[in-house]
Amino acid sequence: MRILVTGGAGFIGSHLVDRLILDHTAEVVVFDNFSRGKPEHLSQSLHRVRVVEGDVRHRALLMQWMSGVDLVYHLAAQSNVLGAVQDPDCCFETNVGGTYELLRAAMAAGVKRVIFSSSREVYGEPWSLPVPETAPIEPKNMYGASKAAGEMYCRSFFAQGLEVVIFRLANVYGPRDRDRVIPLFAKRAINQEALTVFGRNKILDFLWIHDLIDVLCKAARSGCPDTPVNLGSGKGTNLVVLAERVLSLTGRCAAIHITELRRPEVSRFIADVSAARNLYGLHCPADPIEHLTSVVEHLRRREVQCQPFRASNLESVPTGALRRGPALCSLKVSPPNVPKLIPLALVIPTRNRAPALRRTLESLAAQSTQPAQVIIVDGSENTATRCLCLETSIPGLISAVSWYAAKTVGAASQRNQGVRMCSQPAIGFIDDDVLFEPMCIAFLWRALDSDLRLGGVNAMITNQRYVSPGRMSRFVFRLMAGRVESTYAGRVLGPAVNLLPEDRDDLPEIVPVEWLNLGCTLYRREALPDPPFPGHFTGYSMMEDLTLSLTVGKRWKLANARTARIYHDSQGGSHKSDPGITAEMQVVNRYYVMKQVLGRTRLRDHLKLAVWMVFSDLSVLTQLCGWRTLVARLAGECRAIGLLMSRRGA
Repeated sequence: MRILVTGGAGFIGSHLVDRLILDHTAEVVVFDNFSRGKPEHLSQSLHRVRVVEGDVRHRALLMQWMSGVDLVYHLAAQSNVLGAVQDPDCCFETNVGGTYELLRAAMAAGVKRVIFSSSREVYGEPWSLPVPETAPIEPKNMYGASKAAGEMYCRSFFAQGLEVVIFRLANVYGPRDRDRVIPLFAKRAINQEALTVFGRNKILDFLWIHDLIDVLCKAARSGCPDTPVNLGSGKGTNLVVLAERVLSLTGRCAAIHITELRRPEVSRFIADVSAARNLYGLHCPADPIEHLTSVVEHLRRREVQCQPFRASNLESVPTGALRRGPALCSLKVSPPNVPKLIPLALVIPTRNRAPALRRTLESLAAQSTQPAQVIIVDGSENTATRCLCLETSIPGLISAVSWYAAKTVGAASQRNQGVRMCSQPAIGFIDDDVLFEPMCIAFLWRALDSDLRLGGVNAMITNQRYVSPGRMSRFVFRLMAGRVESTYAGRVLGPAVNLLPEDRDDLPEIVPVEWLNLGCTLYRREALPDPPFPGHFTGYSMMEDLTLSLTVGKRWKLANARTARIYHDSQGGSHKSDPGITAEMQVVNRYYVMKQVLGRTRLRDHLKLAVWMVFSDLSVLTQLCGWRTLVARLAGECRAIGLLMSRRGA
């Protein structure tokens, strides 16, 4: 088998050539004009490849070297967005004309398959994330337009019988890369120069080079899809967070300057990689830039080799502050009066509550410690929330705010969607109607970082807390728990009866609990199941917080951080005002938690559930118009029992 790799001395091409040589299955020809590619990139493979210095615009040379070729990887391109703006003629001639010449030569030579590297730039500025392959092709710049035109030619030749696989690449990173954001950040950090981020909320999808090479090699042996396929990590990384991590890895204390987005550049992109995972088993790590260390070290070695000897080269690298739990350490110490970013992503599901959400974001903006990411998953029926997130600036909020349209409306499913967009080692869940007291996020972060065995911590809700039970309540709690306890606060009793934590001055700052609510809670990412919330919870639901925390609590400790405090400015809704709907939901979901999560399926567990239902029903009689509420609750509970019986029968 003979393989031709155009652009084979470039960043991606040289890694592909190295892999092809390791497979020992083919003769490899590298075709490169060395405008960006470098001969030293092929140092590991030079003795086993044929290298042709040539340009894809040169028809005769292409035809000469295409003879006898079975497979072509077409990677040669003018691959820089700003470079395409500066020299649009070269961009057009190389990316459009060169692609046409290559396809024409491949067709004439009887090549079996061409694998074409397109770009995420063909989509332009997306309306929603992640971006599927079916999204409109609306390139924002010359480079994206040239790749879109190249795709059109590929499809045309595909229709004429030439097998062509089109991959739309996200931002690929790895050793040998240059002039793109990660190597530029790393070089400047190593040299203690300021890092410039163009666009405060700019989010990109980064793909590790070897994950890309795995797919490129599999594409030669797999079927030929008739539509383009996205290749990325499926997760977004905010460039401010990226800059912070680069500085942390280099041990430098350079400044980060945030300025306006450059006109030709796309502000945000995350690929929908479902097709690539299904077709090629694309690896999508939890942290899309988990290999950043190896890139920084590669560039550090190159910088040291290239720099002349100076006395300053002997200065020691700052080690930074002593940290507990390296995965969760703060990445940057900000100047006084400037909020500090921490490697935390907050996920906020919302629906038709733009005013309440704005108050929550304004409250977050007043925090001295702020999350690197805020992921808002919106199930609204209007555009108010989208406009708030994308067009409105919240004074003081330095977190990168990202808005996503909900694929499925429902608190649990929206949170699951939000988690998939997170790129931080810690993930927080908050409601869209909470108000933070001063230092709340800082206290939560300190609590989570205090013990590596802690999987999650939540804030104290000042207007929803444990009240010391009366005689009857204590008797029922004792019956549920099966024993006498000094306090039942923060406990999960019997058939999934979850009680709020208590707030007393004699308690420590961090109090162990058995469950966490979702008003304001932080989890270590490694502690979360995938997905965090099971498919049982649909629409507006209850007890998904109990399900998640009990699942995490099987392997991790949980705690309430008393000094981290929020006010829950709970918003109304038909699902809350109708006691029948609430009662139905409580019974169905409590039964699910009791049986599926706690594994309590004995007769006495069902009897305890019945006792709790009766106790809850009788409790409403102390309220105004309690009889009406009781009737509605009984009707809802009857519907719930009927539903559970029908499921059991099925």
